[in-house]
Amino acid sequence: MAKNKKTRNGQPSDIATLTFHDWYGNKVDKVKGKTTEKNKGIIMLKKIKDQFSIDDIDICQFDYMELEEQKKMFDNSVQWTRDEKGNITSPFSSDKKIKDTFK
Repeated sequence: MAKNKKTRNGQPSDIATLTFHDWYGNKVDKVKGKTTEKNKGIIMLKKIKDQFSIDDIDICQFDYMELEEQKKMFDNSVQWTRDEKGNITSPFSSDKKIKDTFK
C-alpha cells in the first residue's frame, strides 16, 4: 500500500503523470510533476500538442463547436409558452396554478 505524500500544510499533494507508449508497450516519453509545478504542466501540454498535431486553430474550432452543441441542447430542452396575459410561464414549475379569470 502506497503512502500519500503530504505537503507542508498537511494536505495530500496532487500529482499529474503523462506517459506515451509505443505500439509494443515500451515507454517513449514520461513527464511527472505536482499540480503546483507550472513548468512541467506546460511541458505536458507541448508534448500532447506535438504528439497529436494540435494547433491553436483546432482548439478554437473545438471550443466553438462545443459551445454550439450546448446552445442546441438548451434550446431543444426548454419549451417556452405564454399564458393568456402574454407572460412567459415557467416550464420548470412543478405545480400548475389555475387562476380565476372571473373576478
